[in-house]
Amino acid sequence: MSEERRGAMRPGDQTIFDRSPATLSTHFHYWGRVEAPPMHSPLYTELSYGVATDADLLKIAAHTGPAQPAPNNLFAGVQYLLLQGADHSLRRHYPVLSGSERPMEPAFPEFRDFCLAHRAELEVLVAERRTQTNAVRRSAALRPAFAVLAQEEARSLALIEVGTSAGLNLLWDHYRIEYQMRSGRNQIAGPQDSTVHIHADADGPLPDVGASVPVSSRMGIDTNPIDIDDKDAICWLHALIFPEHVERYGWLDRALEIAREHRPRVVAADVIDVIEGEIEACPSDAIPVVFATLVLYQFPKDALERFLGALDRAARKRSFWMLSMEPDGAGSCDLMAIRFAAGRRVVRKLADVHPHGWSIVWSDEKDVGGSVGGDARGLWDLVPATT
Repeated sequence: MSEERRGAMRPGDQTIFDRSPATLSTHFHYWGRVEAPPMHSPLYTELSYGVATDADLLKIAAHTGPAQPAPNNLFAGVQYLLLQGADHSLRRHYPVLSGSERPMEPAFPEFRDFCLAHRAELEVLVAERRTQTNAVRRSAALRPAFAVLAQEEARSLALIEVGTSAGLNLLWDHYRIEYQMRSGRNQIAGPQDSTVHIHADADGPLPDVGASVPVSSRMGIDTNPIDIDDKDAICWLHALIFPEHVERYGWLDRALEIAREHRPRVVAADVIDVIEGEIEACPSDAIPVVFATLVLYQFPKDALERFLGALDRAARKRSFWMLSMEPDGAGSCDLMAIRFAAGRRVVRKLADVHPHGWSIVWSDEKDVGGSVGGDARGLWDLVPATT
């Protein structure tokens, strides 16, 4: 494994279940080297390296629940306690709490002191809570993908989100999105009066994102969906935000208000148990589109195999698309479109995207299968298509 990819958590990677000190140290080191820098989070970069070599903090992180990324849960657990009012000098390193830029002094000594002082609470939090999506800006990556599929199919989309969390990315067409093109010819999509205004850098032959994309139905599936009326659950979503991303806290709150107004249907279930039925139940005049953003990497390999098997079985009854946005192991994500039809999968790479949708490099490489390098692409050849 290359040094760049060492410690990466990708679809089918079983090390996400390993809580040994050596593996946890590798994951935190990877976070400091690859995950946090492109997120523009100097705080989490520093803390990741610190935790990676601290035996006491690795023991706390070892309580992280199955299939959950330990760095996300530990850092979210700390921020959750701070958001709940924990009084500690560590607060000054969190811009959303201090209202100012971080001080020049290193944060790790105070972070370590806080973790040890709140050890019992953190061990419970990392064990019981889950890393669940709250990145509204990922809708910027999804919108052009949905536009392409709607245009090619010439019919409305029936959306099914896997790992939907609070269902915020099901409402992608309710957000105002500006694509800041490298060419200088920017594109804007979404309602002008939306309370959620997001932007993304874009390059390549991006499709017309302003075109109308008809949606006939939308629903989400999650083993533990977020109750958008539960203040504690919303606090945990806030805690999962990188502390320097102050604007994201506001985006999240405004997106939640939109979700409370429209309330997309969300089912609490194991996706493997219900996906076939949900695809079959989609309106007959629509094309089903199953999609997932940074979710499948949390699946054990056997669960991935069963998920793909369920999709193949569903394809015996009707054709549909799957959109996946999963880590490529090098700090970016592959946005893939997979056409399921009668026992065959046709795989396209649509774009390279930032994990939180900050940037998009559009390419639309057709029928790449798993032959092109990259773990997320090879995911779709993990199990041969079954007829």
